[in-house]
Amino acid sequence: MRPGITWHDVLGVLPGASTEHIQREYDDKLCLLRPEHVAGAPSKVLTAAMRAERMLEEAHRILSDRESRQRYDEASGITRRDGGLAHGGSFGFQAGSESWAADFAVSAAAAEALGVLMQVTDWLARVPTSNGGS
Repeated sequence: MRPGITWHDVLGVLPGASTEHIQREYDDKLCLLRPEHVAGAPSKVLTAAMRAERMLEEAHRILSDRESRQRYDEASGITRRDGGLAHGGSFGFQAGSESWAADFAVSAAAAEALGVLMQVTDWLARVPTSNGGS
């Protein structure tokens, strides 16, 4: 097995993060993808933003629900049934999977979309902001 990216990685939270922290990270990342921020972006960036938004929504859906997160963490090997952290090792990785709701670790397509979120962020960093018309 090769290492994969988890839904925790997508939101930038640790496995034991509070629901409030998960919500805050989701909101912060989703804010970057708002239409007014990507207006005028090249079509590649707009497509990337849409894919990244779907990824963020799926990560939030799984991790913000306590029972769903527990099942995900156990299935992916992050935690054990007794509640402790799992021993070190690799997460499952299914190359070429297009499923946004992968049972274990996020697929290669999701890893690509995470990279795309970084592209959007880089594009936004280069776009001048307006200061109230000055």
